[in-house]
Parts: sequence; structure tokens; C-alpha cells
Amino acid sequence: MKTLTFVEIDIDTCALSYGVAPCTATLAGPNPTGTRKCFNTKATCQDRPNYSNAPVTLRFAIGTAYLVESGIDALPCIESVSLSPGTISLGENLGTRSSLSVSFSDFPWPDTGPGYDPYVTERPYDPFKQGSYWGKFRARQPYLRGKPIRIIRGELGQALAEMDTRHFILESFEGPSLDGRYSLVAKDALKMADEDRALAPKLSQGFLVADIDAAVTSATLSPAGIGNLEYPAAGIVAIGGKEICDFTRVGDVLTLVRGQHGTEAAEHDAQDRAQLCLHYVGQDPADIIADLFTTYAQVPAEYIPLPAWKAETGAFLRRVYTRLIAEPTAVNKLVSDLIQQGALAVWWDDKDRIIRLQVLRQIATDAAISMRVTFSPARCGSASSRTSA
Repeated sequence: MKTLTFVEIDIDTCALSYGVAPCTATLAGPNPTGTRKCFNTKATCQDRPNYSNAPVTLRFAIGTAYLVESGIDALPCIESVSLSPGTISLGENLGTRSSLSVSFSDFPWPDTGPGYDPYVTERPYDPFKQGSYWGKFRARQPYLRGKPIRIIRGELGQALAEMDTRHFILESFEGPSLDGRYSLVAKDALKMADEDRALAPKLSQGFLVADIDAAVTSATLSPAGIGNLEYPAAGIVAIGGKEICDFTRVGDVLTLVRGQHGTEAAEHDAQDRAQLCLHYVGQDPADIIADLFTTYAQVPAEYIPLPAWKAETGAFLRRVYTRLIAEPTAVNKLVSDLIQQGALAVWWDDKDRIIRLQVLRQIATDAAISMRVTFSPARCGSASSRTSA
């Protein structure tokens, strides 16, 4: 059997041409934006406001003598691939993340083709003699965290679409090392909800300008202009981590209804933080989890089949939930709380590239029963059986 292994990485590139409107970058005139043209990447862009993202897929392969027979274009520089499956924690939490580790060898590269240097023929150097593939890649693509990556495995004769494809999100990368190695680690998409990167509600930046006592019904926020930047016209705010108030806002001034949601009015000092609260009232857990993932963990909406989730909770849970979240809290913890309360299972399907949700429930009483019977060759008339549902 002739097997093939590919890894695909989606990288960001700019769709514009250097110095051609709307790109305003220039090497000439009294205010040049650079001393050489960019490489059409965000890290090298000289006109960030007009950067126009156009993702490109790069494909790599484990080098084999028969790779060229496949007719699939790929750079044969993969040295090793390690795939570790995750675990599903039923009714407890988000389980553990599946992981993909890939190591690549380094090599000279002409810098041609989609995703590489669009102005290579204008450079005053030979790309084969200046830098290496992964050295250039690392300098031009430092913003890889969270980018889609796929491992594709199949056999010679299969098209890419027929092969087994598993989807991950880039987590970290290293190299190129002194011995010419570049490596990366990817996780499943639920990694985006981890507490080191996803908090709900988001941390508010507004603080009280002056002290207030327990009777005051208005407060002014600093820095100036923060009200219009971060705070809605009305909502719920936690002041100093002690008191929760309902509010309406005009500019930087909050009109407060003190001591709400089980708290008491209290004195607060200047510079106490005014933290916006996140309030879910009578909502389907599917809607809450989807909002936590997309709004606060930046999980792409296409990863969440919300109609299927709601069909599941509507058929087998039939409950709504209310919660006030007064301080920034890890999204994975909030989702895990719902998983426990609703007896749910939530996991990443790396083949279909979606997050699945299921309500835990008993096996139906009319489930089919299968019987396996084994006969002993020593005693022709005896039999042992085992049934399973």
C-alpha cells in the first residue's frame, strides 16, 4: 500500500499590488513608506489601513519516491507527524484537546508562486542564496496562531477530496533551528475557549473619576471618551467588584440604580473599575454556548451548527438558563458549568470541522438487542452467549 500524508496551512496574504490604489505604499517622494517593497503579508505591510486579506493555502508532504505519481502539488519537506486524540468528558467539561505536531526540514526556495514574494524578479538578490524557506516564512508570517491547518492522509490514486482530512487550529511554532528544523503544534478548535485567551465578559477599561457614597445615583467614568467606546446606552455594571448596578449612560456619565442583583449599595473609591456584566435571561443553553464561543472566544460561526444544537436541546433538555456574570471568567469554565448543569457533551469533530453538542440521555427501552453466539469445538452441543444493547 502506497500511503500519502499532506499538511495544509492557510496563511494570510494581501490581494493588492504595491503602490497601486487603494494601496498607498511608495518607495519614492518626500514621504516613502519603506526602502523596499513589501511581501504582501501583514507583517511587512506598509499601508495597514488598506490591507486586503486574501488567504492562500500552502501544502506540504512527507517525501516519498512515488509522491510525484499522485499529481498533487506539495513541498516534500515533512519529517514527522504526530497526532494525539482528545477526550470527551461526558457531563463534566470540555475534555482534553486533540493535538497535531509536525516537523519540517528547511531548504533553499526561489520565492515564487501564490503566498510567496510577488516582486521576486525586482529584488536585487538571488532568493536561492539569501535566506531559507522557513526563515523567510517565519519573518513574513508571525501571526499564525489560530490559523486553520489540516492533516490529510490517503493512498496513491486517491484525489485529495477522497482522502481522510482532519482539521485543527495552529497553536504554536518554533524555528527554524540551527539544524534546519521548523516545527508547529496545532490543537482542536475548542482550544480557543481556554482561559489564557478567552474571557466573558471582556475586561472593561472604565474607572470611576471620583469617590462615591452609597446614596449617589450617578458616576463619571475615566478615561475621557471611554463611555462611547465601550459602554452601551443601558446595561448592568459591577463597581469595584462589590456592587452591581443597573445603568443608563450619556457620554461618560452613568445614571445608576444601586444595589441590584443581590448586592447592596456601598461606598466606592476613585479608580474602582466599572465592569460591564454579561447577563443571560431564560436562554437555551445552545444559544448561550454559541454566544460564548463566537463572541468571546472568537470561534468561527461556521464551526457551530446552531440549528442542530437547538434541535438536540429542544428535544431532550427543554430547559432555559439565567445567569449574571459580573467578572471576566474563562469561557471554557462557563461552558463547563453549563455542560454539568444540562448533562451535555460538547466536542470538536475534526473530520466535519464542527463543534458537536449532545444531551446525555438513557438508551431507549425499545433499542435493538443483538446476540452473539459462540460454539465450542470441543463440545458440539454446548454454547455460550453474550447480549448487548
